[in-house]
Amino acid sequence: EDAILMLARDFAYGDRDRDGTVEAEPINVVVLVPSDYAADRWAGVADQTLHVNDMRPVIERMKNGEHIGVVVLVNKYDGVDLPGEACRLLIIDGIPTPLTPHEQRVSAALTGSMTFKAREVQRLEQGM
Repeated sequence: EDAILMLARDFAYGDRDRDGTVEAEPINVVVLVPSDYAADRWAGVADQTLHVNDMRPVIERMKNGEHIGVVVLVNKYDGVDLPGEACRLLIIDGIPTPLTPHEQRVSAALTGSMTFKAREVQRLEQGM
């Protein structure tokens, strides 16, 4: 886990080989996490940690070509379009767990089935 955290930070700031020298153009790195708990792991490297209600201004800045660095999006796996330079590295750090009682019952009933796996794959595809 620590290596992934450092990789994200190094790529965001152009130090691709971790030697302390910037040898590449800094890029925006987006990390998708399923919860605030998962986002806490990224607190030491994240430049922004965003939720659905507060992400729009930062996303617009990224789309306009601004370098933000490491941006953590909490429980937002679909509906965010980050073309071109807005996001050059995407890290998916977990799949969201069911939140509503209905989703939890369905998840429990389907665990291990092809339908359950298809839903997990769909969440990953939405993130990408």
